[in-house]
Parts: sequence; C-alpha cells; structure tokens
Amino acid sequence: MMPIGTIASWVLAFFGPRSTRFCMSEWLWSLTGLVPWQTLVDDAAPVVNTLKKLHFGGVRLVVLIGALMGHDLVPLVFQIGQARVWYAMSRDGLLPRIFSRVHPRFCTPDFSTWMAGFLVGIPAGLLDIGTFADLSNIGTLFAFALVAAGVLILRYREPNRPRAFRAPAALSRQSSPS
Repeated sequence: MMPIGTIASWVLAFFGPRSTRFCMSEWLWSLTGLVPWQTLVDDAAPVVNTLKKLHFGGVRLVVLIGALMGHDLVPLVFQIGQARVWYAMSRDGLLPRIFSRVHPRFCTPDFSTWMAGFLVGIPAGLLDIGTFADLSNIGTLFAFALVAAGVLILRYREPNRPRAFRAPAALSRQSSPS
C-alpha cells in the first residue's frame, strides 16, 4: 500500500513545476527571440528576468513559483527514492535488516528515510554548493560507470544468459569502424 503523503508529493511534483515549465515553453520557446542572447549569459534565472524585462508580471510569478517548487520537490523525490532503494536492498539481504524496518503507522521505511536524510543533510549543511554539486556529479558518473562495467562483465562472463532486451550492434558484435 502506497502512503498518501508519498502519492501527494508525487502528484505535486508532477503537476507543479513540470507542467508550469511545459506551458511556458509552449509560447516562450526561444528566449533568444525575445531578448538579445548576450543578456542571457551568466544569468541565474534567464526566463524570469526576460519576463521581467517584457513586463509579464503575472506569468513571471507563475514561472518563479514553479521553479522554487522544483528546487524543493526534486530533492524530496530523490530522498524518497533513496529510502525505497535501501529498503529493497535490505529485503534482498544486501543491507542490514534494519533498513527494511517499516513504520507501524505510516507504513514507510522509517530508518532508511532517516539515514538518507542525515547522510545527505549533514554534508549539504557543511559544504558549499559547488563542492556538493561536484560530489553529486561524481557520484552519478560513478554509478553509471559501475552499471556499464557490470553489463559488460556480465555479457562476457555469461554470453548465453537469457536477456529481456537485446541491443542491435552490441559491443561484442561490432566490427571495426570503416
């Protein structure tokens, strides 16, 4: 059973900033057509500042609120996802059983959620945003590289393993470039 709070946060995340950005992109498809491109360089909020220059106050406010909601909801969704990943890993025996403990009232993985919050919140409060962004990018790159390496190793160790998805022209079947 999915908790109501989780469903509500996903609905808010889906219909909040994403739909706002989609609606704005329908008619503001190119900022360079509205203002000279030189004014957009090194601008932290180019859409909002362009709308301000064009005196679109109400639209600017909607875009600004959508962007702020996105800044708050994306980390929330990532934290919810991380707790669920640890919960599943714990059920599979890859992490200690305490990570699969479920709160009796809210039916959510409480220990995993608290641990994810502490492991992200403490460094986020101590490090500057540039260092934290670099660490996040390095972690994402490492995760993708690890999965790619695992796929290649599995392909060579177990070439006859049944696969649900086959990529045409996979690495083991590629010929030299001509």
